Amino acid sequence: MLNLLSVLDRNVTIEDDNEQPSCSSTSSMCTTDPVIDVPEDQQPTLRTELAVSTIKQHTPKDSFIFPKSTSNSGNRSCQHQYFKEFPWLHYDVKTDSVFCTICANAKRTGSEQLVKSLTETRSIERHYLRRIITTVRYLARQGIPLSGKNGEDNFSQLLKLRAEDDSILKERLNREADDRKQGGNKVFFSYRHPTIQNEILDIMGQEVVRTLLRSKIQKCRFFSLICDEGTDVANNTFVTICLRTIDENLKVSEDFMGFYHVANIKSDSIVAVIKDALKRFALKLSDCRGQTYDGASNMLGPKSGVSTRILKENPLALANHCLGHALNLEVKAVNKNCKPLSLTTDTTEEIVKLVRYSPKRENMLSVIQSDIIVAADDEEDIPVQQKILGLSSTRWTERDIVCSFVEQLHDTSSEDPFS
Repeated sequence: MLNLLSVLDRNVTIEDDNEQPSCSSTSSMCTTDPVIDVPEDQQPTLRTELAVSTIKQHTPKDSFIFPKSTSNSGNRSCQHQYFKEFPWLHYDVKTDSVFCTICANAKRTGSEQLVKSLTETRSIERHYLRRIITTVRYLARQGIPLSGKNGEDNFSQLLKLRAEDDSILKERLNREADDRKQGGNKVFFSYRHPTIQNEILDIMGQEVVRTLLRSKIQKCRFFSLICDEGTDVANNTFVTICLRTIDENLKVSEDFMGFYHVANIKSDSIVAVIKDALKRFALKLSDCRGQTYDGASNMLGPKSGVSTRILKENPLALANHCLGHALNLEVKAVNKNCKPLSLTTDTTEEIVKLVRYSPKRENMLSVIQSDIIVAADDEEDIPVQQKILGLSSTRWTERDIVCSFVEQLHDTSSEDPFS
């Protein structure tokens, strides 16, 4: 976030067009777009003079001897008669050049006005963008949604509220609203589109995670990789990356780095994503001392799996099967081969379906929970879970929560509540 706001404080220099109107030293006519006839090695001196101060016309005395030109056209020089025929000419002694005084001063005045206008516009836009960023940051920090319809969203309303105490922001919003009423002939960058809001949030999130995680891991130096691939509800493939570290007090911690989109789940694509993520956090793959994945062939394959590819670059990054994933596999196998556990799981799943897919039974469950809370003599008797959840298809260790909830309802009910 600090880096994002610091961009707005940078002094960006707008370079003026340095070509000043002039007349050639060998011509007696001032064209509509004259060019200064100045040697290349002397052009910066003359252009600096034109840009710094107003040009005062200088006409050489009759006794002045103009230097001879050594160009391919022969020995030629400026003539005194040019200044008698064209009194608006100005002669620069340092560069031996002649140009139009009126055109040069007019061009300089126009450039100053343009630079001043651009500077003011840039200052207003930076002020406006800063208010946009801080508004997004506040709403995100408080967990308040930004989106809405027809300008009634939290983001727009908070921005209008801030405009009451900010004259620059208020004027900027009013000019944009007036232009919209007139048909939108002018171009205004509102920076309020949901795509830009998401981009600002993404930059803030990345900066926070990188700042905190980078400093933490750099103190520990060594780390282990925890990586898994998956697919979301929109059928997009992504990779989840976490880092496991041990501090100087031998305290183990696991930190989430982020979700990273991948085109496919091939091992080379996943390795490229891991390297890119580590590079963004200024971490070295050579400091990795361990890697853990699920048992898929693309992750732990002995020939071309992710672990094998990383081991080729860093032999110290020992590969292991994820203990959490292994525990789930073991519990699943035990549940399958143990008939009492299998029947309990199946019965619990049917009870969950019976309640969750019926609004009537869902309301009856709420009444039962209210009676339990009223009749409870101790806080430990009050159920922590207030809503029945479905059985996880992959995390078998979480099924204990659902089974405990159903068991608690059974113990506190003297009769079948759903009969």
